[in-house]
Amino acid sequence: MCFGQQARNVYLTNFLSNYLGLGVGGEYPQWTAAFVDLKDDGNVEAIVYVKDRSWCGSGGCTTLILRPSGSTYELITKISVTRLPIRLLKSKTNGWHDISVAVGGGGVSAREVKLAFDGRTYASNPTAPPAIQLSGEVEGRLILSDSSASTAGAQDEKAAIEQVLRAQQEAWNRGDLEAFMQGYWKSPELTFFSGGKQNHGWQAALDRYKAAYASPGHEMGKLEFAGLRIEMLGPEAAFVRGEYHLTMPDGKTPHGLFTLIFRKFPEGWKIVHDHSAADQQ
Repeated sequence: MCFGQQARNVYLTNFLSNYLGLGVGGEYPQWTAAFVDLKDDGNVEAIVYVKDRSWCGSGGCTTLILRPSGSTYELITKISVTRLPIRLLKSKTNGWHDISVAVGGGGVSAREVKLAFDGRTYASNPTAPPAIQLSGEVEGRLILSDSSASTAGAQDEKAAIEQVLRAQQEAWNRGDLEAFMQGYWKSPELTFFSGGKQNHGWQAALDRYKAAYASPGHEMGKLEFAGLRIEMLGPEAAFVRGEYHLTMPDGKTPHGLFTLIFRKFPEGWKIVHDHSAADQQ
């Protein structure tokens, strides 16, 4: 199955949150990823470099190769003690592109090795056969490097957060408040600030939305989010600012500003705090 870019980011984030679990210190491991068509068949696999200390050792870190499966991913290979860069090579084995990874550490000079697909998986240990050491300048498309590792992960997280908001917008516009609320943390500790009042809890928020927009005599209108600015506060927290615009059947256009706090949970990014301010003009 070929996912769109936004869907790929969301599905991959959800998969990795569950697969990697909590790392040292109770935080989710940090990772960076690239999407690559390893078979040239239009289905885009994911190559993930897990750079968290709970998945690294003196010889390097863990690289995962994943393939899309429904609305998630499944593991093809877990490669130990790898270093960056990772390249996509022109050569193929059993219909899949060969890849190269760097290995080194422990007093051994860094070098690049080729990993081939054996019909089922890639070699999991790049320091031993069937990995093949490469010599000279390695020709191949750069997939992940030290420079990409510092920025790509944050960009993927921002895309995943934006996808949550776009999914909320679509759910609202088809009149599905239950789906709209899936973007929020399903907890009594969820908070809403609006109009000088504080409100708490997922179920209470759903009940308020139903009373205000889905009860007799009320309309939901068409919702649009605009001016989104997403700022990462860390690997599992983000601050979002934006505008909301409603177009009602009677022609009125209520609108305003919002700020959101997102947290990353095993099931993905969720809003834990919502502060909305309506324009009174």
